Amino acid sequence: MKKMFFLAMVLWLGATGAFAQYQSLFGTVQTSWNVLNEYNLMYKTDSLIAGPDTVIDAVTYKKILFYLLQHENSLPPVYETTAFVREEPATGKAWVRYDVTSPEQLFMDLSLNLNDLFNVSNLNYPVDSVYFKDGRKHVRVQYSYPMLLSDYPVGVGPLTFIEGIGSSLGFTYNY
Repeated sequence: MKKMFFLAMVLWLGATGAFAQYQSLFGTVQTSWNVLNEYNLMYKTDSLIAGPDTVIDAVTYKKILFYLLQHENSLPPVYETTAFVREEPATGKAWVRYDVTSPEQLFMDLSLNLNDLFNVSNLNYPVDSVYFKDGRKHVRVQYSYPMLLSDYPVGVGPLTFIEGIGSSLGFTYNY
């Protein structure tokens, strides 16, 4: 009986350790992102906050709230829902929906390996490197887009999925 219990324990520990567990995109207390946006040929930084959970089509998402400071000190900040994000830390994948009726889009995948393909705007781009930096897995895809700053194109770098942080281009790059 002891041998049977020991064997069952070894098999259970082996099975639970076989699945990679990636760090969550969401912090334990609060998660926020700063996003550079262009408005009427001017650039400003928007703040996004991971809000409460919400269920869409029987799937749980985090509401992503747009945080806008009021110019008068007496007014509180405004929060508007701008997207819904869900993640699967066991696989390192994350999806976004921009409203409750839009389809889900995969915007991050840490399970990719070198030369695997990742789809952006219906085009496939290969993974050109997978590495660890500061204890976090990084998966870099050969996709980037230019951003204009002061009439000069500036490369924002390749799309990189970073464990515990998200995508180097945010979750709106495919929107």
